[in-house]
Amino acid sequence: MKGKKIGVNNYAGNFDLYLRYMLSKHGLNPKKDTAILEMPIPAVIKSLLAKDRPLAKAFIAGYLEAIKETKRDLESTLADWSAFADIGLIKRSPTLPYLLDDGKIDLELLKTDMGLLQQFGYVKAIPRLEDIIDHSLIDEVLAGR
Repeated sequence: MKGKKIGVNNYAGNFDLYLRYMLSKHGLNPKKDTAILEMPIPAVIKSLLAKDRPLAKAFIAGYLEAIKETKRDLESTLADWSAFADIGLIKRSPTLPYLLDDGKIDLELLKTDMGLLQQFGYVKAIPRLEDIIDHSLIDEVLAGR
């Protein structure tokens, strides 16, 4: 990984933090040995869709398979996550939070989050999420098209 550019969906998010942790754990300095670039997931997917829809569908198929495999042995998955994060409470969770079987974004939960953003002044208005969240690619993969 030394000398490589690595994309994360946002700085200081889970992907960024655990990437930096893993790089450090394996003797690399994330600030000097790599270039970590912020690449929001919507921008990556939009770019991928514009260039290669079959590849995007293969990515989504892999994502859905990972969800299925992760939930196949939930107890083991939660134990592994708990051990890695060093948070014992995780292994007692009844489910994986925020991860729906069909891979879609939970619009009701997102509406709740958006309501909190509005309540505390981070946004003035809540957009109609159905207008900005596009599940069509996942729908195509789930339908076998």
